Amino acid sequence: MALWLFVAVLFLAQTALAQDVTATIGVGNSPAAVAVNPVTGTIYVVNSASGTVSVINGVTNSLTATVNTGSNPIAVAVNPLSNMVYVANNGSNNITVINGATNTTSTVTDPNAIGRNERGGRKVPAFVLRGSPRFARRPASLN
Repeated sequence: MALWLFVAVLFLAQTALAQDVTATIGVGNSPAAVAVNPVTGTIYVVNSASGTVSVINGVTNSLTATVNTGSNPIAVAVNPLSNMVYVANNGSNNITVINGATNTTSTVTDPNAIGRNERGGRKVPAFVLRGSPRFARRPASLN
């Protein structure tokens, strides 16, 4: 009885985990990270060797833009409330901020820069470890 149960569970697990490739989308060189804006359905792929971010329409599975960043981008984070995208550039030690609505960029050259909390509008520090931009949760003490 236990063997049949094991075989049934194994079969169901394989069926549940089966996935199909629905699209293959070309991006830049050395894709290193991906983030999704669940509000807009936009997908952002960081291309480390290209120094770019590929912007993909998640509904149509099509490349809509390629945005230049600093050198060697390694991480990406999306704020769905403000539709802003933050890219950590390891090679140039800065952060590229992409406006998700227009794909225009600005650069934060001081990784210790001050940001804004969308809920309260108060300034909160960006967190940096060993000179490279890193993203972290807002400390509870600043609530």
